[in-house]
Amino acid sequence: MKKLLAAALAALTLLLVGCFVPEKFTAKVTFEKGRSYTYEYEGTVAFLPALLETAGGRGISAKTEKALLAQGAAYRSKNSDKKS
Repeated sequence: MKKLLAAALAALTLLLVGCFVPEKFTAKVTFEKGRSYTYEYEGTVAFLPALLETAGGRGISAKTEKALLAQGAAYRSKNSDKKS
């Protein structure tokens, strides 16, 4: 039951963050007394539009690659000052 709940929480988390899908990961949910819990996720996610475009081994277009690199750079610069 706990593994099913953990998988459901992992799926929900990924749905909430947008177009990212899990590749290789482990997720752990620990429930404590008093209705508190901790959620741990370790692994990698992939950007779904890029995965769909590369389906069948044809690779991504130069236009898509340029757009994805720009999005990644913008995200990193926006979040580089946040502490983990």
